[in-house]
Amino acid sequence: MRGCALLSVTLATASCSWLQSLDKDQTLDWSAEKLYSEARVALDDSNWTQAKDYYQKLEARYPFGQYAQQAQIELIYATWKDGDAPGAVQAADRFLQTYPNHANADYVMYLKALATLNETDSWFNKLAGEDLAERDANASREAFDIDGLGGKIVEQFYNEGILRDPTDIFTLEERNGGSGPTEDLFAVIDDKALHLERRDGWGKKSVENLFRAIRAKRRIELPRFIYALGIRQVGAATARLIARNYGSFRKFMTDMRNQDTERLLSIDGIGEAMAKDVVEFFKEEHNVSTVNRLLEEITVEDFVDNTNYNSPLSGKTVVFTGTLERMTRAEAKAKAQSLGAKVAGSVSAHTDYVIEGADAGSKAKKARELGVRILSEDEFLELIK
Repeated sequence: MRGCALLSVTLATASCSWLQSLDKDQTLDWSAEKLYSEARVALDDSNWTQAKDYYQKLEARYPFGQYAQQAQIELIYATWKDGDAPGAVQAADRFLQTYPNHANADYVMYLKALATLNETDSWFNKLAGEDLAERDANASREAFDIDGLGGKIVEQFYNEGILRDPTDIFTLEERNGGSGPTEDLFAVIDDKALHLERRDGWGKKSVENLFRAIRAKRRIELPRFIYALGIRQVGAATARLIARNYGSFRKFMTDMRNQDTERLLSIDGIGEAMAKDVVEFFKEEHNVSTVNRLLEEITVEDFVDNTNYNSPLSGKTVVFTGTLERMTRAEAKAKAQSLGAKVAGSVSAHTDYVIEGADAGSKAKKARELGVRILSEDEFLELIK
């Protein structure tokens, strides 16, 4: 009886405490938009605990709302930054199990890796002087990928003092011991030269191929360069919208340095939160200094709009899911965008087409539930030919 009485008191006390907490919870009547907005404010202020609380409430109250998936991703980030690496890993695993084909699945896996390894002083952090989790993990890899210069090699070169800044990549050839044509690169004997060809596992051919790949990256299209910066929330599609509206990188950077976001906010799909992230990137003097040094080594081409606005995809919203066989997802997205389509990462009632490849997941299922037209890869290619 005493145990029962004690249990009753405990339950009553807990219930009372819970009801009191509800009375004090000012977020009870908040909409999903309000919760997400306040969570972003807390996140931007580095108030990780508060951000986590808002994201968790958003996920619990509006699990199928328009902010739900993005909130889960940002909750992983906030949890990691709050020092709870195991919690971040668990949240990442839960997200990847639920949304294995999500457009930002790579970023979630990246956050999971950071939390797992607790590697806050990784090679890119050293090289670029940034918080890795603030960047799009795929941005530089996809937009500025250089064959023969992977993460392990960059880390090794950093530790040896060969690379200390992203611009050092473009001076490797000069510092190797020659600056002429490829066949003359190794003719100069200089004790201060790098002579990468003498390293174990390299050789002359490997070094020639690396320098050839680096030279090929000295010219880059404006959308790809903006994407390569890894500005938070700025993916490939958004980078293209920015490039189309600004035309040149100098104009874009000048406006952002002056915190002039009028043109940026006039772009459909870019809101206050994203604009703030872009401005914050260019407020960091280190970022601007690094970009300026990089611009001394490369040429960013002004935007040329070759979009075919008379195509069947013009003005349509398209989502890709699954594995394509005749082209990569990146190639398919680029082709769709060149034909005037808006490529989205998730399916909604506003989606016009879902292009379904092999092993398609939840996106295809949702498309069928919503009655969205689904095309096979062959049907997609037939539509755009």
